[in-house]
Amino acid sequence: MSIVSGVLEPFKRLYEILPVTSKRGLTLVVILSLVASLFETASVASILPFMAIVMDPSILTEYRWAEELLASLGLHTQQAAIIAAGVLTVLVLGIGNVVTAANLWLQTRYLASARRDLATELFTGYLYLPYSFHIQRDTSSLGRVLGGDVESAIGGFLASLLSVISKGLSGIVLITLIVVVDPLVALGTVLVLGCGYMLVYRLIRIKQVTLGAKMVQASTTVGRTALEGLSGIKELRVLGRENASTVEYNKSMTELMATQASNSLASAMPRYVIEVFAYAGIVAVTLAFVLKGEGTAAIPSLALYALAGNRLVPIFQQLFAAAITIKYHTRAVESLEADLAIVRNRQTDTDENQIGALAFKTQIQLTGLSFKYPSADRLALNNITLTIPQNQSIGLVGKTGSGKTTLADVLLGLYSPASGEIKIDGVPLNSQNERAWRKRVGYVPQTVFLTNASIEKNIALGMAEEQIDIEAVKRAARMAQAEEFINQLPDGYGTIVGERGVKLSGGQRQRLGIARALYHNPDVLVFDEATSALDGMTEDAVMQAVQDLSQERTMILIAHRLRTVQACDRIVMLDSGVIVADGTYEELVSTSEPFQRLAGNGLREVQ
Repeated sequence: MSIVSGVLEPFKRLYEILPVTSKRGLTLVVILSLVASLFETASVASILPFMAIVMDPSILTEYRWAEELLASLGLHTQQAAIIAAGVLTVLVLGIGNVVTAANLWLQTRYLASARRDLATELFTGYLYLPYSFHIQRDTSSLGRVLGGDVESAIGGFLASLLSVISKGLSGIVLITLIVVVDPLVALGTVLVLGCGYMLVYRLIRIKQVTLGAKMVQASTTVGRTALEGLSGIKELRVLGRENASTVEYNKSMTELMATQASNSLASAMPRYVIEVFAYAGIVAVTLAFVLKGEGTAAIPSLALYALAGNRLVPIFQQLFAAAITIKYHTRAVESLEADLAIVRNRQTDTDENQIGALAFKTQIQLTGLSFKYPSADRLALNNITLTIPQNQSIGLVGKTGSGKTTLADVLLGLYSPASGEIKIDGVPLNSQNERAWRKRVGYVPQTVFLTNASIEKNIALGMAEEQIDIEAVKRAARMAQAEEFINQLPDGYGTIVGERGVKLSGGQRQRLGIARALYHNPDVLVFDEATSALDGMTEDAVMQAVQDLSQERTMILIAHRLRTVQACDRIVMLDSGVIVADGTYEELVSTSEPFQRLAGNGLREVQ
């Protein structure tokens, strides 16, 4: 790979993953880097005329324009001219440093905004990706991408690329300056510094790629271990297994820190080798001038070389460190590229992309519907044909793995069927109207997700605080029979429920889940084994709330216990993704052998 392609290839990769807003800002950053490099060179170059004037003030008389300029400024003595030259040199250096500081400030701001924009784009994209994506990916890996990989790509990869651009431009202009003064010295400088760093870089670049891969893996493990340990604290405490989780976390952190330490060491160590060659070069140049008998006449040039060398050594060091860092963070960029390709190629599922409201006045109709999970060998739903009239309650029963939850997920528009279709009042459900359909559906899962926020915010989940309709919150709580216990809490609807609702009982959490489902006043309510984890008395209280709602809404209840669905208008039994029975409880008990076997379990839990 050529040097040019070696520089451009990572820049091209990074440019492609940047959000559009960050791409626009990158141009300004590059332009300011060029300006800063020119000012840095000017500050170095200004030392040459200053030292020449100091060594021989009469040199000014050799240039008519210099004499005229000094006269116009009222500088009529050599001492005044030397002072003016010194002030000008300091002024140029000061302006150069101000521009360099401004460039650093802009780069820092730009990197922060790029990190924010990229993480936000990914997070938003994840939220809108198909539900099947989230089933196949664990949250710890997504968290690593949003946190660690974005930080590596922007704070590591992009920051290093900007360093390559900024310091590379400065190095090129400084070397050009030395070439103008003395081509042989410039050639020697490039050979000593460039070849030295190139040799070391080639020796360790492969190791950096390996370290980067280990860093990504270790970051994932650290995040997963921490999440699992803190989420399962109750079970770990009861089992007395805290130490096992600690050992695994410590092992992952040790590997992560080891890779980061190795990367830092690889970036810093070459400096101490190259500095020896750099300063040996300065000594050699000085000796060369002395041996040539140039003596004090060479002092201005030596001052220039010394100052330029003092700037070039850290420039080469930073370029080398940037190249090593780019290699180290390559795997994180690859991870981002993969997820961004998925996110950016997704079919947009937003309110703006919907064709409008989807009416539900008569029935939901499923015809020949089949579905298979991406990684499965067999159909989870096989040729399902079912009609659900408006305001009818339907119970879905069957053993574990029969397809009950999958059918509910398809009805919710979370999965698209492999074949067949769903029609709402004769209108096919598709990607253009599924969000409109979900606005008409309320969903209560077996385990209600609660955030560490107030009851009000949990009922109106996902709504900005200023957009929450408190009257709708109270109405939903009242319909879910949650109002009584909420009013007994110290802060009422402002009570913080704790992480995952740990400050509430199981029945209270479920009733908040029902209230959340009712907040937007849906036409259809889906209960996915929403009472299976409750005791009998609590389940009766929750189911009473459900039955009170069934008169004016279409209800779909996935049953863990048969008594939960006994009062439903119809019961649909599934087995291996196929409907094997459909009718009222009394009809199925009388005519359906599969249901009779289920009912014959003495209303025990369905396993």
